[in-house]
Amino acid sequence: RYGDESAKEHAERLKTTGHRKPLRTFKEFCVEFGVERKTLMGYLSTFKGPKPAINGQTFKNKNMWYDPEEFRAWWKEIRWAAYAPHAP
Repeated sequence: RYGDESAKEHAERLKTTGHRKPLRTFKEFCVEFGVERKTLMGYLSTFKGPKPAINGQTFKNKNMWYDPEEFRAWWKEIRWAAYAPHAP
């Protein structure tokens, strides 16, 4: 198995569309943004963060893999909102 697809599905996808774009783990984003895991998890639940592209909770490694562009855009948006002046 290749994540969420069988070996046959994987081979067929490679023929038709090529490789998927690289994904990043939740831990990699914690390091990149300089925040602790529980802090980033809180932001994800409070500010309706992006869903994992591959949820590894069903696999042995337990990693969640995210689209880096989507995750960074969401992070930029919520960080701006946190520092933006609030209306009276």
